[in-house]
Amino acid sequence: MTAYRPSLLIPARTIFHHKLERAEDVDLGQCWSLEGIRDYNRKREQLSDPQDIVAKPSEVVVTFGADGAHARFLTPRGPTAPMRLLKSAYQQMAREALPAYGGGFLMKSAALDERALPMITALWAMHAKECDRPMTYRTQLTKIDGRVERVVRAMVTPVYAPYNHSELLDAAINAVGNLPVIEALVTDTKMKVVVIDPEGEGFQLGKQVKTLQLEGSETGHRHSTVKGGLFAWLCTNGMRTGRDETETRWRHVGDPQRVRREMPDAIEGAMVGASDVLLTYQRAVEIFIDDAAAFAEQELRRQKASHKVIAQALVGMKDPTSCEYGTLAGVVDGVTLIAQQQNHDEQEFLEGCAATILRRGVRRAQDNRIKVEVMA
Repeated sequence: MTAYRPSLLIPARTIFHHKLERAEDVDLGQCWSLEGIRDYNRKREQLSDPQDIVAKPSEVVVTFGADGAHARFLTPRGPTAPMRLLKSAYQQMAREALPAYGGGFLMKSAALDERALPMITALWAMHAKECDRPMTYRTQLTKIDGRVERVVRAMVTPVYAPYNHSELLDAAINAVGNLPVIEALVTDTKMKVVVIDPEGEGFQLGKQVKTLQLEGSETGHRHSTVKGGLFAWLCTNGMRTGRDETETRWRHVGDPQRVRREMPDAIEGAMVGASDVLLTYQRAVEIFIDDAAAFAEQELRRQKASHKVIAQALVGMKDPTSCEYGTLAGVVDGVTLIAQQQNHDEQEFLEGCAATILRRGVRRAQDNRIKVEVMA
C-alpha cells in the first residue's frame, strides 16, 4: 500500500520577519520603527477581516477530505461556508473535542491511507457531540495557493481576553516613543518585536544599548510580555535582563482593560531594568577571570546547557566582536553571540544564561578578579 501524505492542515507561516544581521545594516534611516511595525499590523488586520464565532464543539462540523480539513459552524442563520484549519487551531480544537493524543492519532491515520478520511470524520463527530462548553473560534481571511479564503486560526476559551498586536505596539509607542526596531517577527500565532534605545547618541558599533522586547499572541499561544535587556551593535548580540521584576506577563484571561492599564508601568519598569543591567555590563568589562573558559563551562553546565552549546560559546568568546577575552563581559558576549544562531526558544534560554552569568560573576568578583577552581 502506498503511504498517503495529505496536506490536511495549513502550517503556521512566518508572515513578516525583519532583523538586522550585519554591522553595515546599522543605519537609523533604514531601520523600521515602532510606528512602522504598528501601521503594518493595522493594515494586515484590516485586510484579514478577523471575525470570532462562539460555538460549542458539538455545533462545529469538522470534515477531513483530500482537499484538507474543514470546519462549518451551525449558526441560527444556517451553516457557514467550510473553512480550512490552521494546524495550530486544529491542535487546540482536538484537545477540547478528542481524548488525550486523539488529534495526533487522527493525523497519523490520515497519513496511512486516503480511504481513512471518512472514518476520521466520523470519529471526530462521535467525540465532539459530547462537548457542550461554548468556545470562541477566531477566523480570518488568508491567502492560500493564490486564493483568499476564510480560515480558522485559533480556538480559545470564552474568558479569553483579546489584546491585539497593534494595541501592544501602541502602548509601547506611548511609553517610550517611536524607537527603532532591530527585530520584528510576525507569524500566524505570535509576534515578537525588539527595539533599542540609543538615548540620543545614535548607533555606535561596539556600544551596548538598552532594549525593550514585546511579545504577544492573538491566538492563545503566548502571554503578552514586555522585558528589558541589552543589545550590542556588532553581531546582533542581545541579552535580556534576567530579572523577574523587569519581565511582566499577562495571561489573556478576563478583562483586557487590566492589561491596558498595567502595560505603561510594565514598559517603564523594563527600561529601568535595562538601565541597571547596562551599568552591570559596563562593570563586567573591567572584571578579569583567571580561567575564562573553565568559568564559562562551569556556569553553563550549572544552567543545564548542552555540550554542543558550551563548545560554541567557548568559540564565541574568542570572536572579534566579543569583549576582550578573559573578561566577564567577554564570556557574556560569547554566550549571546551564539544565541543568535539558535531557534527562538533556545535563544531565549541562552540570553537568560548570559544575564545570570553576568549577575553571578559581578557578585563573585573581588578586586575586579574572579578566581576559578578547575576540577581535576
